[in-house]
Amino acid sequence: MEQMNEYIHQIAAIFIFCFAFAILIYSCKKLNNLIITTKETMQNTNTIYEKDVNEEKSELISYYEVVSFLLNDIDTDVWIDGTLLKKYEFSPLSYQYDNVAVNSYRKTDIYDENGILIRVEFHSIHH
Repeated sequence: MEQMNEYIHQIAAIFIFCFAFAILIYSCKKLNNLIITTKETMQNTNTIYEKDVNEEKSELISYYEVVSFLLNDIDTDVWIDGTLLKKYEFSPLSYQYDNVAVNSYRKTDIYDENGILIRVEFHSIHH
């Protein structure tokens, strides 16, 4: 009887191992298919994700967040209350930050027709 229990445990262990191995193989195959599909999509359309380009992302931020944004290397043009800061001409170390009013700002990302970020705008909100 004890041998029968040992035999059943061994059969169950083998079954569980085979089942886990089959799941591993299936998952690897699915992941490989996903990678291939993504690469093909990138080669054919140069697009992985699309969204409505007319949809503007807008958020309310503080003066300090605007300054922090400018202190990092900007990777697009920035517009602050009528002043355009060109990404290739802007230097965070030489910029006069007292030109930025101490207010809250509405930050808006502006995209071109291809969905590429072309400008970040900060509109001051007077209290």
